[in-house]
Amino acid sequence: MEHKDISPCTPIMPSIERNNVLNRRQCALLVAFVACTISQFCTSLLPEHFSFLGCLGLSAEATHEINPNSVFIERGKHVSFQTSPKELHKAYVQIRDEYITQAFDVKLNKRTFASAISLVPRSHKWKTIKKTTDGLEISMLSHPSDPNCPYVRMSASVPATQHDLWHYLSLPKWDVTMKSMDPFYESVSIIDESKYGNTHMVLARKKTKRLLAFGKRDFTFISVSDLESMKYNVWISGTVSVVTQRIPRVKEYTRAFQDSIAFYEKTDPVEFSVDGRTYLVPNTKLTIVCRIDLNDNSEDGEGGNIPMWMYTKTVGSTGAISLRNMRNDLIQNLEKKITNGKFEALNN
Repeated sequence: MEHKDISPCTPIMPSIERNNVLNRRQCALLVAFVACTISQFCTSLLPEHFSFLGCLGLSAEATHEINPNSVFIERGKHVSFQTSPKELHKAYVQIRDEYITQAFDVKLNKRTFASAISLVPRSHKWKTIKKTTDGLEISMLSHPSDPNCPYVRMSASVPATQHDLWHYLSLPKWDVTMKSMDPFYESVSIIDESKYGNTHMVLARKKTKRLLAFGKRDFTFISVSDLESMKYNVWISGTVSVVTQRIPRVKEYTRAFQDSIAFYEKTDPVEFSVDGRTYLVPNTKLTIVCRIDLNDNSEDGEGGNIPMWMYTKTVGSTGAISLRNMRNDLIQNLEKKITNGKFEALNN
């Protein structure tokens, strides 16, 4: 099945609500930052190095086993300047397999990665940190391989086709969609595109605005579409942080790191009402499993020092708001389709 959209990619930072709510939450985070200064000082007295990880975000994976006594933490998959399709695909497969064995708590099944999604909610290790009455759910999992960088699972049921949701999250749409999902979004640059086997890959850089007292961030990653999955009920995409001389660090931006796997599962149609009429519309369950490190603790990095506790305390609320804003945008698109006669009312 050929798909023309560039690989979809999950937002790097869950949104903080717009308008008045945004201002209130930013003030709260500013207060938290003052407390964070004391926290950082106290943590520096610990015998082992503690990594201050992301606040408001998605993903990261170490390139090798982390030594807790080491000052430096290497994040991202290192690839050559050429960034060949073969090595980019290898980086994706490594992250995908790590997610299956660590985040999904199942044995690696190379025949069908999509089967792992059904096992996620049954894992007793996941802790639900936010569950809303409108069906949004945020959970967290700390894995022994990197306990300071937890997995986050976000899920939502969206009245849209898989294609519409996929298109909404595709990179060319980010300058529009990320303004709803991430108020700190600045820009995305597509560096290169390639295909290897049944995967379509986009090498890109994302930049974010200053987060209060914290500096700007940039992410270098590949956005991957698993084209093989489009033959089945669950479509799969992912993002993998890469480190390459082809995309060097930029002045005034701290390098940050992300990994994610997203599932677009076609579910039964749902009833949707507009102006007193009821319509049967398509529905998709979106599940995003991700990790993030907004600090650059590699040997040649610039630090960052965004505290982990800010992330764990806010990711439930901010993740839910981000998903809700996305769903509201897609509902508006659905209402336009209904107005234009794309659906026939059940109660005519």
